[in-house]
Amino acid sequence: MRYSRISCSFVVDRPCKFHIQRSTTRHARKEVIMLKYFLSASALAICGTGAAAQNLEYARLSYDLNSFTFDDSDFITGIFQGEAEMSFDQIFLGAGVRNFSTDLTDDGDVENFTFYDVWAGYGARPGILFGAGLTGLSAEDVDRNGYEVFGQYVDDQFEASVTLLKLDFDEDNLRTIVNGAYGINPAVTLSATLIRDSEFDGAQYYLAADYDQRNIAGRVYYRGDTEFDDTIFGARGTYDFGNAFRANAAYETLTTDGGADFSVLAVGGGYEVVDGAWIDLDVGSYNADGDDAVRVQATISFETGSRIRVDSAFEQDRFDDRNEGVDSFF
Repeated sequence: MRYSRISCSFVVDRPCKFHIQRSTTRHARKEVIMLKYFLSASALAICGTGAAAQNLEYARLSYDLNSFTFDDSDFITGIFQGEAEMSFDQIFLGAGVRNFSTDLTDDGDVENFTFYDVWAGYGARPGILFGAGLTGLSAEDVDRNGYEVFGQYVDDQFEASVTLLKLDFDEDNLRTIVNGAYGINPAVTLSATLIRDSEFDGAQYYLAADYDQRNIAGRVYYRGDTEFDDTIFGARGTYDFGNAFRANAAYETLTTDGGADFSVLAVGGGYEVVDGAWIDLDVGSYNADGDDAVRVQATISFETGSRIRVDSAFEQDRFDDRNEGVDSFF
């Protein structure tokens, strides 16, 4: 129902309450990162072969590389994602891995952390799915493990989901995520998301309108935060020329409660190598409260099938907004 340019992965909607130590063995660290990418991709590829392919409902592999140039300094962020969902009559299974690596110090040190999730669900009746799973975060000197419980309803025009997410068994915080979308017509969908953590007084909310018809797809969105008073407005879209080429454009502006302003304006294009596999390259300007930078974003992605979980689709939309926008720097 919603437009979603392929990108990557898991979103931490609240500021993390831990500090990730910098690696002092940068070269060995980079080799470990690449090994993780290879192993993750191999495991997901196995899911798409042999007998498992008959039950595969959805799969994606993607890698995003963002390069920022401030004056004479270069900063790089990279994100890898692998995900698969399968069905066995009324039983549904899924797993995903998302790896974030950042080099924001201009000295070659890499900060690296990985999210994972594994879940199982039961389709009680057509359009209704309940399930639960395990989630985790792994980083240098940091390991967190938690769980999630979810339920969803889908019909031809409406879809909704509720997810309860405990990020760490050892903490009291419980995150509640409520999603809903309504298709006004086959081309236009309106959606909303509310995210609340039990340890915070406020909440985050997202409002979006998506358009997808023929060779044009676009999305306009707004994000607010009742506790931090930060607001984001953005728009992004693609035009498919129909000959394996497409044009991309994105704009986003962030205003913080302290009065700081950030913005991104980017344009680019993509080429479909084979069915479902794209290479995209976007170039744009990044303004960080008066400091200008040039951002170059390269994406390699593959996607097939349709998602089973509604909340995962909403999360991916929010992440794609993030990755095209101001937060792509972090």
